[in-house]
Amino acid sequence: MCYDEEKDLKVGIRDGALVFIDEVEKGLNCQCVCPHCKGLLVAKKGEINSHHFAHHGIDNCGQGTETALHLLAKKIIKQQSCVTLPAGEKLTQLANVELEKSRPGYVADIGAIIVDTGEEIDIEIKVTHGIDQNKQHKIERNGAQVFEIDLSHLIGTDLRRSIVVTEVLRQAPRKWAQSIQANETIEGNKMSDKHLVAGFKSVSGYSRKKQRDFEFNEIYILSEIEPSSSSNYNIHFKGGFAVDKMFLTPDIELFKRLESMTFPVWLELVPGRKIVRGKVVDFIADVKI
Repeated sequence: MCYDEEKDLKVGIRDGALVFIDEVEKGLNCQCVCPHCKGLLVAKKGEINSHHFAHHGIDNCGQGTETALHLLAKKIIKQQSCVTLPAGEKLTQLANVELEKSRPGYVADIGAIIVDTGEEIDIEIKVTHGIDQNKQHKIERNGAQVFEIDLSHLIGTDLRRSIVVTEVLRQAPRKWAQSIQANETIEGNKMSDKHLVAGFKSVSGYSRKKQRDFEFNEIYILSEIEPSSSSNYNIHFKGGFAVDKMFLTPDIELFKRLESMTFPVWLELVPGRKIVRGKVVDFIADVKI
């Protein structure tokens, strides 16, 4: 469903950056495109209606505001490296904030670590679509706590940068995801506690460009392509699986076990975490049949 009217579109993209209607020149001099469809926008800043963007020469895609809010929220948390947790009263400092954080079987809007406790969290941004049960199950299965920030009440309002920043960091409703009972299964996947692994690879050598030895170990995980669309894209057709890759701990015995398997194979993945060059890196520590 299209939620924004043309007059509600207050955010465009110029030179790759999100800009608000009060930050640009009027007309086509704004040099902006729609955050969702990337169609050309014109800044309407007259004396009668509230200032807004409108699609120029094409129909309104109806999803510009939704996509803009989703992108803005992620960028704000990334830039500020802090957020108020559900039921919290003050900002919590975050480290290793990563957008579109790749996890086994899914991608989180934001992945981060709470500085004070070292706990890993996932943050999901809700504008029109919240966390579905399937994604929530995958999030919990990887050991990350997850909470959702609900920005749906901002649709149709007179958006300003300062308002969005305050809502994202402090005021917008937010809640921890409800736990899924251990005996609950996801429809259509009887092996919901396992991942479909396509294969693995261990490589080492010498980089002439960087003038140093290198080594990487990866495991490849198949995840069914989701049928639903997001604020960033629309899926018109879908089928089959996508391949996600994660680092694999360099354990010879683990490699021998994997090498003896016939792929693809359903495996339980044991997540781990280590610091590489001062940065926390997620990896798979072990696998279980």
